[in-house]
Amino acid sequence: MVGKKRLINIEWSLILVIANEIPGDFIECGVWRSGSSIFVRAVFKALNINDRHVWLTDSFHDLPKAKTNNDNDHWSKKEYLKVSLEEVEENFRSFNLLDNQVHFCKGYFIDSLSRCNVSNIAVLRMDGDMYGSTMD
Repeated sequence: MVGKKRLINIEWSLILVIANEIPGDFIECGVWRSGSSIFVRAVFKALNINDRHVWLTDSFHDLPKAKTNNDNDHWSKKEYLKVSLEEVEENFRSFNLLDNQVHFCKGYFIDSLSRCNVSNIAVLRMDGDMYGSTMD
């Protein structure tokens, strides 16, 4: 869950990118229920930004098993962290924000990031939860 301070940080990042005409999209790696990405899409919509996209990459079903000593496997067993792609899409729909500027890349980062067709990244938000997946 992302609090107000982190949302303000995301908003400022977007505003700086837009004001300085830095090309690229927003991508979030690890989205849980998609609150941050919904917020970004809402900011783009409020500012009438039609040439930037929101990319979400996640397994949309679980966390990977621990691969290193830096990871704690108890996170991969938490049921409340398992959120489906359908639930995330419905969350966007509930705010009328699911449109052609929102893209989903399903799978663990090591597999899904290479399939995302992102040409330029202006803002990246990493929330990989596990050391191994963040390093991937």
